[in-house]
Amino acid sequence: MSYSIMLDAGHGGRDPGAVYNGRREKDDTLSLTLAIGELLQERGIDVLYTRTTDIYESPYQKALEANAAGADFFLSIHRNSYPTDNTVSGVESLVYNKSGLKYTMAQNINEGLEALGFINLGVKAPRSGRSAPYTDAGGSGRSRIYQL
Repeated sequence: MSYSIMLDAGHGGRDPGAVYNGRREKDDTLSLTLAIGELLQERGIDVLYTRTTDIYESPYQKALEANAAGADFFLSIHRNSYPTDNTVSGVESLVYNKSGLKYTMAQNINEGLEALGFINLGVKAPRSGRSAPYTDAGGSGRSRIYQL
């Protein structure tokens, strides 16, 4: 069975995301997302994108698109920043909850990036009783990884 994945290049359009020394997160995430999409397609995975150009859609709109498309997974790529240089570094994955294939996939992504030299900051989910900063829009029950 072939899986489908909706890849989201974080931010875009009027929202540059993190900006440092002229680099904008929205540009970095778009380049990385398109490269990841090519690699996945070469391996037989059906890849859909929330954007392939510099446009803005809300995170909720993007999750709704993934649900409407019937994607098995939703992966949103981000490059975060911190107010103090060289204070925080590494990769973290945020998931709707720590169960199922989405959790295993997030762990595998983190471990793969750790093998390349990134610091593995772990897989995180919202604490019980708190609202999530990301969503499983539409409640389809399909797995979602929101942010990496």
